[in-house]
This record gives sequence, structure tokens and C-alpha cells, in this order.
Amino acid sequence: MIIEKSKDNSIKEVSIDDEQITVSDNMNFKTEKKHVDIKIEANDSKAKVEFENKELSLGENTINIVVIAENGDKKNYTLTINKIKGKGTATIKKFVLGSSEVEFENNKATITKLKNETSLDYSYELSDAKAKLKIYLNEKEITKLESLKENDKIKLIVLDENDNENTYEIIITNSPAIVSTIINGHAVNGRIHICKLT
Repeated sequence: MIIEKSKDNSIKEVSIDDEQITVSDNMNFKTEKKHVDIKIEANDSKAKVEFENKELSLGENTINIVVIAENGDKKNYTLTINKIKGKGTATIKKFVLGSSEVEFENNKATITKLKNETSLDYSYELSDAKAKLKIYLNEKEITKLESLKENDKIKLIVLDENDNENTYEIIITNSPAIVSTIINGHAVNGRIHICKLT
């Protein structure tokens, strides 16, 4: 007696991050995450399911699914995962520019530098060890804050582990120039002391 091998190459269930989605030849899912957990179960326990769960980039990501029946018949399914940009969860805990810590209000701040200062050192601490920081000066990504001038805009973008962004902005202003005019005298502690001539 010859027992025919099953030709069932249909899918019973698909779940992404424990959320079930409707099974069809072309399936869609939306997420803010860079990595998702995909589970696919065939109707026939003897069928094989093949697919590659890859890292997601922003926009549409196509995952090809192949179900191979016990008798070798194959059926292709398409899963399109749309990674959308979400609000970043990582934040700046501390950002030091020059010798001063920047105080942000609603992710914005203004700092004052001396007119002759053209470069500033910086250091920072993020809320998440897996997060990354990108720094832009007037919309150009940089690693050093150099050639600074008044009204320059520094943009800080914190990327969390899913590449979702949290943006901060710093505007640079110059401190007023201090001009001292001394007539027959000398300046002490910012005040003019006039010397009496005899």
C-alpha cells in the first residue's frame, strides 16, 4: 500500500511580536521596531516553512515565505513589514558644551560663547547605553564643533535601539564685547580708577 505524501503547503497561523495577522498570499504589518519576532505555522506539521527574519529599515521591508509540502510542492507568500518612524525613547541625560552643562527646555536651548571662541569641546550622557548620538552643525553632520559663529544651530539627534529619533536644538549667541576705555588711569575689577595728575 502506497501512502501519498501530503501536498498541503498552506499556512495555519502567522504572528508577529505575539500579534496574530490575517493569513493571505500577501500580508502586511506595521511597526516602529527594528527587530520583530515572526512565528509561522504550517497547516501540515510535515510541511517546512522557510523565511529570513532580517533587520528592518525605515519604510517597506519584504520578507519572502516559502512553504514546502511533504511531497515537495512549494508555495510562496509575501510579508511586507512597514517600519515607520516613531518617537525615540532615548534621551540626553547630560550634555556639556565647553565648561557648562546645557539646560534644555522642551528639547531646546541657547548658549552664549565668547566672540573669539570658534571651537567648543563637548561631552554627553544618554539615557540608554544602546542609543547613539548624531551631531549636526547647520544641518551638516560633524564630529567636532569648530568654526562656530553667532546664530549657528547645533542639532543633536538621539537614536534609540530601533533607530527612532529624539531631536534637540542649541542656538549659539556671542556674549557682548567688553570695551574698556582708560583715560589717565587703570581698570580694576571692571571699574575705571582715574589717576590725578600733578
